[in-house]
Amino acid sequence: MIPGWTSQRVLPPCDSDDPTSSERSPYVVSAAEFVQKFATSPARNIILEGFLDFRKALNSIGIVQGFQWVDGSFVEDVELTRNCSPHDIDVVTFYYSADGLTQNVLLSCYPYLFDPRLAKKQYHVDAHVVELNVSILDAIENQTTLVNQTAYWYSRWSHRREDLLWKGYLQLDLLAENDPTAPGTPSQAVQGNLDQATDQGGQP
Repeated sequence: MIPGWTSQRVLPPCDSDDPTSSERSPYVVSAAEFVQKFATSPARNIILEGFLDFRKALNSIGIVQGFQWVDGSFVEDVELTRNCSPHDIDVVTFYYSADGLTQNVLLSCYPYLFDPRLAKKQYHVDAHVVELNVSILDAIENQTTLVNQTAYWYSRWSHRREDLLWKGYLQLDLLAENDPTAPGTPSQAVQGNLDQATDQGGQP
């Protein structure tokens, strides 16, 4: 379940009534819940459509195990606080890859998915990745790197850059097979608003 906005119109970082509870950011939600919460305008829906396509593209190359942390102005009420729409969606994909598919190999073969500039242009996703193929048998350096990367993204995304406001964000499973694409799911609203934006001369 996605919690409601705080008074600053961001997601709460934790339960204010029980701040040491495990019910805290990142909040684990389904793609359907995510779309239902944030499919509120043509501008947002264009970004959502790109994000869903990005998830499908990752799955299509075998990146199906893991999860994504989703953050940025897209999960804030910027329409009210800044009088503007979000421009993209910030995503860190924590993934298990097949043997031999290192981050360097993936970037070389699929730059449109793993180069943040290209992913943003094609999918409206500011994309970053962390590989999870680290076991207790790996070198200590590899284990330490994974912990450091996770701590970095948690720390960076738990605070808004411009004013260091503590805030929450969301976590989605990486497998996209249950994403809302069938008739009667929230994606219909996404497509309808995309068509509306196009009819009105909007640009993705």
